[in-house]
Amino acid sequence: MSSRRKKIKNFSLWKKAALAFFLISICGSFYFFLISPFFQISQIEIEGVNNPNQIKKIIQEHLKPKKFFLFSSKNLFLIPSKELRAHLLENFPEFETVILEKKWPNFFKKNPSLKKAKLKIKIKKREAQGIWCQGWPDNFLTKDKKSEEETKIQKCFYFDKTGLIYREAPLTQGNLIITVYQPKTETPQLKDQVISSSVLNFIFQIKKEIEQTLNFSVNEFLFFSEYDFRAITPENWEIRFDATQSAETQIKALNQVLTKTIPQEKRPLLEYIDLRVENRVYYKFK
Repeated sequence: MSSRRKKIKNFSLWKKAALAFFLISICGSFYFFLISPFFQISQIEIEGVNNPNQIKKIIQEHLKPKKFFLFSSKNLFLIPSKELRAHLLENFPEFETVILEKKWPNFFKKNPSLKKAKLKIKIKKREAQGIWCQGWPDNFLTKDKKSEEETKIQKCFYFDKTGLIYREAPLTQGNLIITVYQPKTETPQLKDQVISSSVLNFIFQIKKEIEQTLNFSVNEFLFFSEYDFRAITPENWEIRFDATQSAETQIKALNQVLTKTIPQEKRPLLEYIDLRVENRVYYKFK
């Protein structure tokens, strides 16, 4: 019996030792991965912007609150990647994409910098495809408008390839890049889509077709609706399009009337050429 009791006692001690070792391992791992400085972000790298310090300050401010009221949000395991990405996209409308990369410490490298936890943020900014202005250019304001206050340019914004506005632009006209004028009773907000993808594609197509076929460029457009879309030529006359119809067909009709009906010397006298009626071309002189 004494031998059996001794075995039971030894087994009990072994169990206690194993349990103690397990708890110590859990607590040690808990401390090493979540509390110790080994996985705390020591450096933030920003790519794709000219003002990385401003972005760093915003990120550091966003990571100040404790995770679960106890752990640092700067820990690579606990960093709120989705929240941080959403925060940057919300506060910087000009950012098209934000990618967060965690740089894990490599304890086996001799280089001290490689032994530190880092956060790398890659930012892709939106590219301006043109300027959208709320209102009409001065040379379009006429007496039949309700009032100059209701139609003159209020604000201008840069828009990207999707027609989304992301930054205010200077009040201007006659730009070298595409400028679209459109009256709106309410000023749009940043990240609003002011031009549909179909209309934007139509603009790029007719601009390209006119430059290749007629050897002049159009950069200013008046947007009444998809059925009444007007390009302003360098000679200050309008080409009226229907953006729901084929751009190629309308440009062919424009080319025919300019080469066969309206000579070069009479073009400055034009008020408009209307291509909106299928198989018909209407034009008017000033």
